[in-house]
Amino acid sequence: MAEATGTSSNRGGLGSGGVRVPQEPSLKTGVVLSDERVDFLREQAFCVLRVKTDKWNRFIGAEENQKIILDFLDHIWTNRLLLFTGPGGTLHAGDAQTSPPWKTKLLCVLKRGVKRIARQGFRHQLRLGEVPGYPMEHLPVVISEVLVCVLSNGLNHEDWPRVVSDDIHRHLEKLRNKVVTLRGRAEGRTLLPLPLCVERTRPQDIILSPTGWPLDRGLLYSIETLIVQWSGQIWNVLKKDSGMVLLQGDHPGPNVELHFWTTQRENLLGIQSQIQSPKAEHIMEILRRVKSSYYSSFKDICLKVNEAVMEAEDIDLYLRPLRRLISSLEEISFPRVDTLLPPLFHTLCLIWSRSQYYCTPKRMVVLLQEFCNMIIEKAFAYLIPEELFKMELEEGVERVQITISVLRTFKQLFHTHRQQIPKYYKDTETIKLWDFPATLVFQRSDRIMERLLMIEELFATALDFLKLEKVELGGSRGKILSEMVFSMSEEFHDHWRALRESKYDPLDYTDDDFVRQYRRFMEQSRDFDHRLGTVLNLAFHHSKNLKSTFKLLKIFSTLLERPRIHQLFSPNYSVLLTMFNQEVDHCQFILDQHKDGLQSGCAVLGKNMPSVAGNLKWSQELRNRILTDRSNLCQLAHMPLGCAEADDVLLKCERVLEVLDQHDQELFSEWTQGLEEICQTHLKEPLLTLDTDTGLFQLTSVLREVKYLSIMKNQNIPEAALHLYSKRERLYMYTQTLTLVTQWYNQLHSTILAVELGLVKGEMDKTRHQLDPALRELTWAQDDLWDYIQSTRDLVKSISTRVQKSKANVEAIQALMGKFSHRAFITRKSRGSTLLVFSDIEESVSKQHTLIRSTGEQLHQLLQENQSLLGVSDLDSSEWQAYTDYVDHMILTGFSNAVRCSLQYFLDNTDAAQRITPLFEVQLVLNSNEMTFDPPLDYSHSGNFYDIVDKMVANITNMALFIPRVAKHKKRDNYQCDINEMEDLSEMCHVIRSRARAAVGKVREYQGSFASYRYLWTDDRPLSILVPV
Repeated sequence: MAEATGTSSNRGGLGSGGVRVPQEPSLKTGVVLSDERVDFLREQAFCVLRVKTDKWNRFIGAEENQKIILDFLDHIWTNRLLLFTGPGGTLHAGDAQTSPPWKTKLLCVLKRGVKRIARQGFRHQLRLGEVPGYPMEHLPVVISEVLVCVLSNGLNHEDWPRVVSDDIHRHLEKLRNKVVTLRGRAEGRTLLPLPLCVERTRPQDIILSPTGWPLDRGLLYSIETLIVQWSGQIWNVLKKDSGMVLLQGDHPGPNVELHFWTTQRENLLGIQSQIQSPKAEHIMEILRRVKSSYYSSFKDICLKVNEAVMEAEDIDLYLRPLRRLISSLEEISFPRVDTLLPPLFHTLCLIWSRSQYYCTPKRMVVLLQEFCNMIIEKAFAYLIPEELFKMELEEGVERVQITISVLRTFKQLFHTHRQQIPKYYKDTETIKLWDFPATLVFQRSDRIMERLLMIEELFATALDFLKLEKVELGGSRGKILSEMVFSMSEEFHDHWRALRESKYDPLDYTDDDFVRQYRRFMEQSRDFDHRLGTVLNLAFHHSKNLKSTFKLLKIFSTLLERPRIHQLFSPNYSVLLTMFNQEVDHCQFILDQHKDGLQSGCAVLGKNMPSVAGNLKWSQELRNRILTDRSNLCQLAHMPLGCAEADDVLLKCERVLEVLDQHDQELFSEWTQGLEEICQTHLKEPLLTLDTDTGLFQLTSVLREVKYLSIMKNQNIPEAALHLYSKRERLYMYTQTLTLVTQWYNQLHSTILAVELGLVKGEMDKTRHQLDPALRELTWAQDDLWDYIQSTRDLVKSISTRVQKSKANVEAIQALMGKFSHRAFITRKSRGSTLLVFSDIEESVSKQHTLIRSTGEQLHQLLQENQSLLGVSDLDSSEWQAYTDYVDHMILTGFSNAVRCSLQYFLDNTDAAQRITPLFEVQLVLNSNEMTFDPPLDYSHSGNFYDIVDKMVANITNMALFIPRVAKHKKRDNYQCDINEMEDLSEMCHVIRSRARAAVGKVREYQGSFASYRYLWTDDRPLSILVPV
């Protein structure tokens, strides 16, 4: 061992004393890869586990795997190494404490009596073992082919006593039987173990006499013991019931039932094939010959197996059509489940009537329960119970109602097909009914239905009361009642929030917490019902009229369905019936009053309607009023309409409606008597008429009555009216177009100015000439009017549009000039305290002049556009000169207003009587023992104060220089001469200049007051004095 350690110190990085020296990870990897022992393990993994090279490289590159392998090879604390594959074919390593996964092939490496594996001769120090992935398949073979062979050989236990040898054989037999049985359980089937002596012996080797003897009694004992074990195994299979899972409290679906019978059929077929095998038949023959007491009982068991095989095959065959339905039920969305339920019950009925073994209540109840469970599970997935109260209320109500509908449909279809079972049998067949109690099937679904109905009631209550937050009541006490309703709404919100925040599952019928919360919530809701019913009564009694009462009842329509509120409000229905009776009486009074007005000629008709149409419109409105109130009354769910009082009121309502109908009939009959003459008269009238006083055109009323013929569909309208009505579309197009023509022309005629009329007089005459035929020659009876109407429309529209556009341009000119008079030319920044800064005046003047020039350009562009619009070609004509004089006067007015605004600003700010903050500032400065002013006041100095003021006034009055004159025939370039000639503006300029000279004089006097104090500053430093002007 010391030699092996020394060798490995040169190659593997071990110290001379055999202790491993810590290595860097990179060096450690190199050590593992160069180790022959690891190469040997790699070869075994390749051979046994079929591992690829890349899988091994990835495995050995992991540090934890290197540690496990080196610990096994070089240390004494582990004597077992396991190598196995995982998901994806990856290789894993484990030690003595590792539990490898089930159904995985293992490579087990053990140490052969040593503590460390040397690097030389290590092959003799390792023991390799292979454990298959399914050991239960190999263990019986190992026992029978290895252990039994070894232990049954007399040479291996020739020194043992016979008792010990027999005991070992018996224990070996029991072990093998248990292994075979356990293997069958692991594979989901029943395996019947054979005695070793029978399994290893050919049937002809066992020689029996006719009586069965001589026979080895040990063999007989083994056979009978095994028969007892077989009987127990078979009885366990025969006793299996698909309903056991339900009895254990689980809730399986129908797939469990189908899987059970498929598995049962396969298991029973396997048992049948085993008991019918030659060796099993030989065992039965032995028992028969020796007249064993077990023979007859096991024979009965074999017969029962045959019957059970027939039963399982029959049931499995008839249950197969359910697989497609179950798959469809699993895939379909829950709201559409009810579409698959009728074919499902049809299939169940066919199974019941056709299957020989499944037509028992016990089995059908199990299958129906499992289908109930399946639908309930889909309902839970659809409802999401833990989120049911947290989702939107409308969505929760919809889901709960859909779930209730599906469960009810399932139960109704059950009862429906239960009654139709006889239809699935032939006449000669014995009918078996579904006579089992329905509670066996729907016990769980009924309990869940109870919970769903509770939840639906909670949601319905919430939907009713959560609407209260938007309710506002009117009437004399509307504000107080609305506040009471809002208070109840807030209180209900708190209770509903507490219910929504609860943590329990509302569909868990084993938990009563929800039931207690439900009862508490409904008790609170009953209190709300009582309070709300009181408020509703008060609001009803304070309603102004029947219309407001119906609005109130419509707002609380769903709440009126609640029992307590209905009980409190029900006495008001008789009051409501009395109100409706009064409304009918009032309508009768209105009708009588209207008929009296018709006779006296002062009846109120529909607005802007002719006589007949107005009367019919009026009666239609009254009829709608009565019908609306009657409809609202009849729509009330709990209105006592069957009582005698209600019958009398409704009968009175019908009589009023009959009188209205008779009134309409009389009006229509009277109208139709002269209708043909009226139609002919209207058609012979010209298209337009002329008002001689105003000169405006008017459209004749040919269709005023015909327009309303459509409302009289069931009347006998004369042929002339029908003929006229057949032309309504064409006549309507004519009237609409001519209406536009008259509107355009009348607007033009009413608004055109004399200066504008002079420019478009020729076109106006042409337009008037175009309209003349419509006044004299053309009538509505002619069919070829559209070309004339179109040409007239285009002509009138053209001139009207151009004149209106020119008017808009003139208004734009006036607006451009008006903006100069809204604000003074030169101002200080704020009226409060800021003085007028002389340095800013030039900038303000420059900006103002630029603005005036740009405005002038716009004015001339607009005038040029008007020249084009009005069709002016001769600029020297008297008409154009008159038009330019009109615009010229407008511009001059704008200039005068602008100059007056600026001058008035200076007058207001230099008026001493108004005590306004000074506008200008002049500084009195002590300079070289002399007092001077800034700006200077001496008229001989350039830039003195008076010159500044005078220049400002001149800039204001000279703004008219920057816009060229539009009336060029006046021989003046601009408007300055006209401004200078305005006496009021000249007077304002004179006042401003006079105030400036007076201010200069006052400052001079103020300066002289300091002459007697001259000695004070003769020797002092310069002193600056500010003098306000």
